[in-house]
Amino acid sequence: MKSHPAGFYVLWFTEMWERLSFYLMRALCVLYMVGPLGMNKAQALEWFGLYQGAVYLTPLAGGMLADRKIGIKRAVVLGALIMVAGHLVMTIEHKMALLGAMALLALGGGLFKPNMQALLSGLYPPGDERHDRAFGMFYVAINAGALLAPIFGHLLQRRYGWGMAFGFAGVGMCAGLAVFLVFNRYIVDCRSTLTAATGVPLDPEAAPPFRPEDPPDTGRRVAAVVGCSLLASLFWAVFYSDGGTLTLWAVESVRGAADKAALTAAINPACILLLTTPIAWGLAAWGRRRGRTVSTATKMLLGFISAACACGLLVAGAGGSAKDVSVAWLAGFYLLITVGELLINPMGTALVAKIAPPRWKSFLLGVWLLSSSLGSTLSGELGRLWPHLSHSAYFAVLLGLPLCSASALLLLWGPLSEVLRQTELGARRTLEPQPRRGARLQLLRGERKAA
Repeated sequence: MKSHPAGFYVLWFTEMWERLSFYLMRALCVLYMVGPLGMNKAQALEWFGLYQGAVYLTPLAGGMLADRKIGIKRAVVLGALIMVAGHLVMTIEHKMALLGAMALLALGGGLFKPNMQALLSGLYPPGDERHDRAFGMFYVAINAGALLAPIFGHLLQRRYGWGMAFGFAGVGMCAGLAVFLVFNRYIVDCRSTLTAATGVPLDPEAAPPFRPEDPPDTGRRVAAVVGCSLLASLFWAVFYSDGGTLTLWAVESVRGAADKAALTAAINPACILLLTTPIAWGLAAWGRRRGRTVSTATKMLLGFISAACACGLLVAGAGGSAKDVSVAWLAGFYLLITVGELLINPMGTALVAKIAPPRWKSFLLGVWLLSSSLGSTLSGELGRLWPHLSHSAYFAVLLGLPLCSASALLLLWGPLSEVLRQTELGARRTLEPQPRRGARLQLLRGERKAA
């Protein structure tokens, strides 16, 4: 098994610090709004949903800006700097400062997120078997930051106050940016020039950059990405209840969690670190038994079903508006929703990176992140119902979302499978060695002489 390029580890460390800053905001933001800022719960949940939606909406423009104007690496650096400024503004305890900080964090994330994934995909030439595995490993590794974020955030907030907790996230972003700048020479885009198999020199000085034409099925590929993104948005509406309604439920109803609600945000990344390998082994064993690998569409369907089961646990555990609920119900939800996340998110990202036409890659990765934006915004809008419905009724509303996604995916199964098949065939043809132009001329001359 070939090792990953050095640039993989540079990107991993940079992304880990960005994840730490994002998850720290998720763990503390709603508690901060209903606490020191004195906002009511419905307003806090709506603001939080809009903030998360903006974080995943801006990558659409960030990907286009990087593709067409400033370049991918410059976009990452600029995005990181803007996020550092956002975390510094968060240290000011005022509603207007909160709005300004959220805007900066959303703008910075829009430049940072899709272009980090584009850089990761570019480390591997077309058809490289390490490509999908890299996205899975990347997803696991960066959850180290997601796991540490609520723990450090909770401890710093309790000991030093809210400003110190939010400021720590800014310091972390500075560390990630420093690593990216110092070691960026190891981040090499293998797709920017033709590979040796095509007969064109790899040296950029010896040949112009490779700018491939769009494949003939570009329209179907774009439609597949958009369709998968819309289905995933309903999953994210459930998933992003973490940090919002689930945090408030922990404060209001879960036994022993009232003063430790921020720590519940650590359950999801902990489950990711524990479950990723067993799930990968299980899928591989299932694929061997069937004689072929498990398709991305099958993984997504299983992810939606797992999310529905997670919501079913909340409906059963809430029991109307019951108080003194066992934390086991909350832990069970996180366990099942994490299974769904692992089956949908990293493989979905790898799917988009694989089927996206080269000139559309960053843009379509932004479209995939747009699904998180739609889901986050929907989660915030649904949060306005929280004070008016019983807890079990609210969780029943969430239950309907992944069930809708699973049903729609079954209807789109055939077209999505065909796009994947055609993409894999195209990748194999790209890897077939092509003779150099000089070699082809010599071959033709030799044939003429033989004739």
